[in-house]
Amino acid sequence: MNAQLKHLVEDYVNFWKEMKNLKQGQGPYIHPADRDYLSQKKELWFRAKDASKYDHDRDAKKIHVDLMPSPYMGDIMNAKIIIFMGNPGIEKPKKGVATPREYLDHKKTILWDALVSTIHQDLSSPSMADYPYLFLNPEMVDTAGGRYDKSMYGGCIKHLQNHFQDGRKVLAKNICKIQLYPYHSTSKPGDSKDDPDSFLMNTPSYQRAIKFLAEFLPAIVKEQGKLIIATRWIDCFDGLLRIDDNVTIAKYPRLVRTCFSNEFKDTILQHLHANSNS
Repeated sequence: MNAQLKHLVEDYVNFWKEMKNLKQGQGPYIHPADRDYLSQKKELWFRAKDASKYDHDRDAKKIHVDLMPSPYMGDIMNAKIIIFMGNPGIEKPKKGVATPREYLDHKKTILWDALVSTIHQDLSSPSMADYPYLFLNPEMVDTAGGRYDKSMYGGCIKHLQNHFQDGRKVLAKNICKIQLYPYHSTSKPGDSKDDPDSFLMNTPSYQRAIKFLAEFLPAIVKEQGKLIIATRWIDCFDGLLRIDDNVTIAKYPRLVRTCFSNEFKDTILQHLHANSNS
């Protein structure tokens, strides 16, 4: 990664390092830049104390401030494949169960510590070094995030296991996910009867992500050995992917727009095989 890209990534990670004293079970976990803004409309917050009364439809647009924000996942600096998404979600509880699985998962110290390490990009511990994309760690497969990522990457892992000693580890070291909006919600925040002015979409950390991506995307798409995949909120990314008034990054071969399909799997595998020594 060249010096410009390294500086951009470090600057963005430093922004998220401003979240300090991330003690388990002591939310809300809101970035300091967002606290005053989001405090204006606390009716848009979903709190852990109400988890047993969660309604997947009624509470779809609320942000879950007692869950760790997830602006990115994996090793941003070194991953060969960068996947852009909208925001971290909420797994729909099983019939007869109200509490979302994420609230149970976040009580596990091993997961909590890994989430803190991820947000600070402190990936030096043995488990994070082996699985910087933490939900691909075998110890995380039964979490909500682990199950979601199995639906995304299961086909890739199965294929890679036939070509590498530990295909799961290969994938975990080579992919990262960047979210446009950092807080968990069931569906895209804002744009609802509860938030008619899309208040949540003007959250300062969201605007900071926009600023980061507006600089990062035109640079990273030219970096040799990197693949960009946009899967969610593609209209938002299209607005960012401008090099000048007439040329968009869509013209570049290393940007792919796809979702969770065979095309998604094949795109990842082809790139990993082509760049296995890069």
